[in-house]
Amino acid sequence: MQAKRPEPPLFHRSLNLLRRASKDITHRLADLVRTSALFSERTAFRVRSLGMRYEDFDGSATSIKHTLDQAANGIGDTPFVLGTTRENPALTLVYYRDPRAVQGSYDRVEIYFDLSRPLLGDSGLFAFEDLMKYIAVSVDAFDAATATVHDSRLFELVASTYTRETSMQSLPPIEHKYIPVPEIVDITAPELVHRLSHVRHPATFDLTEIPSAIFWMNYWSSKQVQTVGVDRVRKAGWGFLAEHPRGGLMLVSQREEFDALNGKHLETIAELMDRLDLYSIQSSKSDASLCARHFDLIIEQR
Repeated sequence: MQAKRPEPPLFHRSLNLLRRASKDITHRLADLVRTSALFSERTAFRVRSLGMRYEDFDGSATSIKHTLDQAANGIGDTPFVLGTTRENPALTLVYYRDPRAVQGSYDRVEIYFDLSRPLLGDSGLFAFEDLMKYIAVSVDAFDAATATVHDSRLFELVASTYTRETSMQSLPPIEHKYIPVPEIVDITAPELVHRLSHVRHPATFDLTEIPSAIFWMNYWSSKQVQTVGVDRVRKAGWGFLAEHPRGGLMLVSQREEFDALNGKHLETIAELMDRLDLYSIQSSKSDASLCARHFDLIIEQR
């Protein structure tokens, strides 16, 4: 009997790894899968999802290339999906190429965490220190330029202003009232939403050079840290800060489990946003017209 796939949760939480797109993606994914298997039994990707069907996956470069070729030819799942088990996987890895870049495109991996239990703590998936280690080795294996751990509700808050502004540009004024507002935006104080979403559209600048926003857990490369300002970043008031062997920084707003419905947790991130003012840095190296052009392209593709 085939395993029944669970209903999608009201929100998701994931480790998002991003790098400039390149031809060595097969080997980078193989390194990431192999590193996850070596890290612990809990993080070993062993199963490939084929909708309601699954197949064992050995994690080799040959297997990954075969899967990517199938996805490119419209055979099997697109995007590329791996899980730790057939039923209730602790982690699910999704790879896709994101073309919405100022120049070229990005390779992006999202590793989704099981939400049936906490991410941190005795009953959770990781101890805090182990999660930091897993993020660090994943960044290294994927050769990521940046990485974040956040939930989709926080992202909806962060993206709320530029998403609405872009939608308004593409619609006549009479239809602006029909632009949907995410529930999390409706129930969060407007002033807090404004502070959290004070960033530029990520299609208007290079995400490998400038952070897109501040999330719960972040890895910023040495290039990103230098762009924002080394002293400025180090003195921003993080709940946890550590150097990565690659030269970047691991930056965490708080050590405890993050909850986007908790106003204090959101305020902590908003204070970091206030101090670092990413909007000004993004604006200094952005092209506002690119945002509209990319949005039009996305609409046409749909």
